[in-house]
Amino acid sequence: MPAHLDPTQHLAQLLAPLTPWFALAALVLALTGLVLAVVAAAGRRSRPRDGEGSGQRAPESNRLGYETDLASLQSRVRALEAEVAELRAELRRSLRRLGVVRYNAFEDVGADLSFSLALMSDEGDGVVLTGLYGREETRVYSKPLSRGTSAYPLSAEEQKAIALARGESS
Repeated sequence: MPAHLDPTQHLAQLLAPLTPWFALAALVLALTGLVLAVVAAAGRRSRPRDGEGSGQRAPESNRLGYETDLASLQSRVRALEAEVAELRAELRRSLRRLGVVRYNAFEDVGADLSFSLALMSDEGDGVVLTGLYGREETRVYSKPLSRGTSAYPLSAEEQKAIALARGESS
């Protein structure tokens, strides 16, 4: 584990690349649940209900019922596909990439108490937060990011935090 990350930050950095897989797993589970619900509904439909005779419905009636069910399921699948596409687009814009660099901003202060934290989307939009710890005061600065760069000058530590957030080695 790098010395500049605490265990929570290290875990977040390790899990960040897996986020799309978690979304895909959720989609697979949702579609599996939908298929199981259809199978269960078909099983209930094939058995006679309480109070009904043992006679079967007419074949034409069964076919129309299945066509209606199929159309309904196709509509639900299209809605789920649209929702997954929206979630994927939203995920790309979320601040899910992070990079943290801890350092000594001043020679007379030890223990790497100053930091630069980059929070970015997949497109590189986000913010860099920098906290400078001194014996007399602590200051915190923020700089907006657009495509991984800022209109404001970036320190070496801020640039390193951005590189870590992009997944580049330090």
